[in-house]
Amino acid sequence: MNKNGAKNETYGNMLEARSGDVVFSFDGAEIRAIGVVLERPREAAKPKEFAAVGDQWGDDLAWQWPLRF
Repeated sequence: MNKNGAKNETYGNMLEARSGDVVFSFDGAEIRAIGVVLERPREAAKPKEFAAVGDQWGDDLAWQWPLRF
């Protein structure tokens, strides 16, 4: 859930990922990498490298996929 309480369907869909699924990583309007899911997603804290980016996510745990790019 976002900081403002709104639901983000994209984040909920992350729980549907399974080993072997293909993931497109994009920046702006361009695909920057393609990965393959290695395991089901797991809870993780927002990476410190994100700094203020993603502050709208709030303080809840996020989801992380083990991927092979």
